[in-house]
Amino acid sequence: MKNPLESVIFTLSDLREGYGQGAFTIPDIIQEAWRRAENTAQPVFLHRPGLAEMLHEAERCQALLQSSPDPWREWPLLGMPFAVKDNIDVSGMPTTAACPALLYRPPDSAVCVDLLLRAGAICVGKTNMDQLATGLVGVRSPYGACHNAFDSRFISGGSSSGSGLAVALGLCAFSLGTDTAGSGRVPASLGNIVGLKPTRGRISTRGLIPACPSLDCISVFSLVAEDAATVLAITSRYDEENPWSRALPDSEGSAPPWRWPGLRLGLPLAGQLDFAGNENYAVLFAAAKEYGKGLGAEEAPQDIEPLLEAARLLYQGPWLAERYAAIAGKIPPDSPELLPVIRRVLADGPKHSAIEVFQGMQKLQALRRSAEKLFAACDVLLLPTIPTVFTLEQIAERPVENNTILGRFTNFVNLLDLSAITVPAGFDAQGIPFGVTLLAPAFRDEDLLGLAQGWQEQRGYGVGAGLWALPMDVRLDSGPPPASNLGDTVSDGIPLLVFGLHLKGQPLAHELEDLGAAWQGEARTAEGYAMHLLERGEKKLPAVFRRHGAKGGLAGEIWRFPSRRLGDFLRGIKPPLGLGWIECEDGRQVLGFLAEPEACRECRDITAYGGWRSFLPSLLP
Repeated sequence: MKNPLESVIFTLSDLREGYGQGAFTIPDIIQEAWRRAENTAQPVFLHRPGLAEMLHEAERCQALLQSSPDPWREWPLLGMPFAVKDNIDVSGMPTTAACPALLYRPPDSAVCVDLLLRAGAICVGKTNMDQLATGLVGVRSPYGACHNAFDSRFISGGSSSGSGLAVALGLCAFSLGTDTAGSGRVPASLGNIVGLKPTRGRISTRGLIPACPSLDCISVFSLVAEDAATVLAITSRYDEENPWSRALPDSEGSAPPWRWPGLRLGLPLAGQLDFAGNENYAVLFAAAKEYGKGLGAEEAPQDIEPLLEAARLLYQGPWLAERYAAIAGKIPPDSPELLPVIRRVLADGPKHSAIEVFQGMQKLQALRRSAEKLFAACDVLLLPTIPTVFTLEQIAERPVENNTILGRFTNFVNLLDLSAITVPAGFDAQGIPFGVTLLAPAFRDEDLLGLAQGWQEQRGYGVGAGLWALPMDVRLDSGPPPASNLGDTVSDGIPLLVFGLHLKGQPLAHELEDLGAAWQGEARTAEGYAMHLLERGEKKLPAVFRRHGAKGGLAGEIWRFPSRRLGDFLRGIKPPLGLGWIECEDGRQVLGFLAEPEACRECRDITAYGGWRSFLPSLLP
């Protein structure tokens, strides 16, 4: 018998709506979160409360829900399941930082966790991570390596690997990670989710096992930017007992919030981006730049060399000594209890003298001044989150070297006191997600969140490993699929709209049939979609994209596609084609082939034919 809760998407708005309408209760959702975790093969969680304990808390929250005419005002996260990285304390659960020798049971939760619990959220577990938060890969754990949610051959990203996967796999509504060098952004990029790295000190780090105390940040993972904004609003509190906590500056007389139209979008100079040979990611970033400009931003080229120079200081400079000192307070950095790769990373820590530390501080101060000049010339900087993606095998072969490549565009952010947010920006030819990061000076977190929300609203792509539709209250164009269609998307298979070579009887239809897809019938898009002719050598195929003012809609067909085979299918789709949510003329939102508009601009416009089958006769001699 089908479990109707399988179709529930864990976003704050979807859960609030379901609770409010009585579609399900808080105990229902907590039990479903437990079931999903139980059925996950990956080592996402290191510690979880017992089901009875969580259900007891869920019943308490349900009583609060029913006792107030406006429960969300008093408890804005009431009944929301969340996960916590295992270097952040949660009372009643062990903390290990993925190092069993460090295991202790804290009497109190970390300040940020306590604020979330007081807001009504329910912690469903502590998540896996790179040991001692040292790494960007997600495989450095004695509890087992995490792998990518879309393809098990590839890394999940770290160090907040479990927290990123918990959201990407739909196991909770949001999660807490940490971000010293990119650990809150890399897993987001590789999980097709949002990763917020707030300004240092916005969220108290009291209750966190430090990695590099002057740089550590609590980070937030969510499916949509709006949810990360809610979590930040609740956890952003000045903590006088935490020496690294910072109060928000006086906002009186501040400038109005940033919007995409007219935004000065900083972009690297030509030749300053090294994708480590990953041509797919290079193409995706080029498309992301054009997309940002399509939202109304104005291109403002910037020299990012000072940022890249600052990034090199983190692991090639005296900040290794701070990391060494922080860990030495917990366990000897050469202890056999640590993984060999962790000992290797820390080995250079004691080699830095006090003189080198002060020299490094002076150099960093000069680089900060350069960064100030950069952001005086632009509002926001757009960068790839990571230059490439590695397989688990490649990381095993070159664990330190490849980890360093992953941090090329992330390591400098906390050193230069910047705020950052990673948002989904497509998939490569292997079906691995690609994310971009929006960066701004400190305390512009809310502005970045607003821009990220606009990015997701307009792009309309599905999020997480299930490519779930964006919630209704964060969509600009139209709502998500109706409830019955949502169930189909998550459980019974994904309705997939095709326009060209995958149409029934066309040359590539067998690809869908081989993967178990079933033909459902003809369909037509709403107005506002264009079709251009894309030519790849001898092969000709249609490229469909959104274009304001396009009339008549486009003919296509719906195939019901097995969700478990989606990753296999995505690996065969090459840029500029991808998958995104498309509005049909009957109002449905279905997943379908969408192309990057800029890549099709010079291609022949065949929209007037109304569909591929109508166009085909024109190709005959």
